[in-house]
Amino acid sequence: MPDTPITVFYNGACNICAPEVALYRRRTQAQGRTHVSYCDISSAELPADAPADKTRDDMLRRLHIRKNDIWYSGVDAFIHLWHEVPGFGWLARFVGFAPVRWLAVPIYDHVLAPWLYRRHIRKTRCRVS
Repeated sequence: MPDTPITVFYNGACNICAPEVALYRRRTQAQGRTHVSYCDISSAELPADAPADKTRDDMLRRLHIRKNDIWYSGVDAFIHLWHEVPGFGWLARFVGFAPVRWLAVPIYDHVLAPWLYRRHIRKTRCRVS
């Protein structure tokens, strides 16, 4: 059975997100997992099939993936991605465990993602030419 294609949408301008996704990309490519592709939303157009309720700003704020024409974001996106990244399956299983996921979702949605995005916006607005 062939692997299900997955596209990872991430903020490549974020100095925390970009290196993390680069690690995932190196590991998936090193293992020949060609069904996983990556799209830097900071420098690409939104995909035509992006959810209608998602703006560019929404896409930049959190990790998103598309798998089987279903969109996942935040913790759920990470869980699906980690299942594909060699060496991260244990993390996918751990964070996917109901009590851990129950804690991880609000922490990511209300603490980590907003903090990272505010930090990104501050850095992009304060650059000296």
